[in-house]
Amino acid sequence: MPESPRWLLKMGREVEARAILARLRSEDGNIENARVTAEFEEIQVAVQLEKEHAAGNTYFAMFFGRHDSDLHVARRVQLSIWLQIVQE
Repeated sequence: MPESPRWLLKMGREVEARAILARLRSEDGNIENARVTAEFEEIQVAVQLEKEHAAGNTYFAMFFGRHDSDLHVARRVQLSIWLQIVQE
């Protein structure tokens, strides 16, 4: 969602993300509030993790099993597709 703290962090606009979190999570709009800082850091970690694993988040990668290591995503995706076909 545009202009949300997560979206702003993805776009590299950290100051604006922290300001919005401060308005949402602290009573006085203090950006140094403990709740604001904790949530900001959690969002940063989540955004970084998404960037690291972005290559495996495509339909092609899910269907052919690229970057899925021990999760066997391709097998699960293909099984669910065949189950839908057989069910029809």
